[in-house]
Amino acid sequence: MAVVSFSRASKETPIINITNPESNRIYSAKKFADGCNGDIYEALTPEGEFVAIKLSRIKEEAEILQTLKEVPHIPQYREHFSFNGRTAIVMELLPKDTFDTFFDAHTGMHFSIDHLMQMASQVLATLQILHSEKHLVHRDIKPENLFFIENSNTYLGDFGSCRKLEEMKPMEFLSPFRYLSPELALYESYGERFDESVDLWALGTSLFELYTRNPLFVSNNHQGLINDYLHLLVLNFGMPSTLFIESLSMSQRALFKKTGNSYSLKNPMINPECLRYSDAMKELVAPNPRKPVWEAIVVKAAEIKGETEAQAEKVITVLRELFNYKRRQSYLIIHDFNKREKITAAGCLQRLPTVTIGEIKEN
Repeated sequence: MAVVSFSRASKETPIINITNPESNRIYSAKKFADGCNGDIYEALTPEGEFVAIKLSRIKEEAEILQTLKEVPHIPQYREHFSFNGRTAIVMELLPKDTFDTFFDAHTGMHFSIDHLMQMASQVLATLQILHSEKHLVHRDIKPENLFFIENSNTYLGDFGSCRKLEEMKPMEFLSPFRYLSPELALYESYGERFDESVDLWALGTSLFELYTRNPLFVSNNHQGLINDYLHLLVLNFGMPSTLFIESLSMSQRALFKKTGNSYSLKNPMINPECLRYSDAMKELVAPNPRKPVWEAIVVKAAEIKGETEAQAEKVITVLRELFNYKRRQSYLIIHDFNKREKITAAGCLQRLPTVTIGEIKEN
């Protein structure tokens, strides 16, 4: 009998059989990753093909993936069934060299700007279908869920948090706080006035982090840290408009001090991690005082990589579209959804700079 070689799991990981009770198909499987909503296995079909199986705690994830079978850049769904109290979702097994393992195996290497532009274009194309045709919001876009394959294809993974927009509540978002848009982080003020563009903000923060190797925000803990979030928002993007501040809830507005016609933040940051981050960012961008902090960090990252400011401007152009901070402020002020100028994946995709796949360079 031939020895089965599993490429993902370690040799010490035991093999288990995952059986579809209806068809009696038996998958020989080894666990290779822990997911927030369920463990992931590398599995061998009876026909000798390797697939991925996620033992999901959320039954709806399988139903959603079943509706996305023809959507590009998503691991393709095969079947699902009940197994040991979980939903076993059988799907395409992605090649081993995803973004995380690439950095583990290639110390000192980085993706070029063009690779990141390619990542943006492919994920935006997926989100355009997800938002406009399927009316779904992913809700958990972060670097760990963006799988960059060495052939320059990017896959969007983990649909355990994906929901219809009308079914969503702000407090139910499971993604780390650092990837939440202002509409969600400040939901006490916004209420439920958010839309699919929360995925675009999360994609922007993820691309920023992947390119600069610095997060846009640092705190993952929502409770009691709105003050720190506002400080980092102001640090990166500047003071929001007077209309925005005056539209905040009373408790959040109390974090600002009004002097004449202008506002400033009243209280210092609390979280030591946020303070260290803020000081480091200010020092990093000191040579570029006229630029918003996040833009200056992109330019600095490009310089470190040996890329030009003109090349960095391509990244900045995409991130400006995804963040669209000025327009997001209007979301709090304009209550009527029909009067909003929406931020859409299709619009961002149309305004992407020209993309050519570049070379991966050594630092």
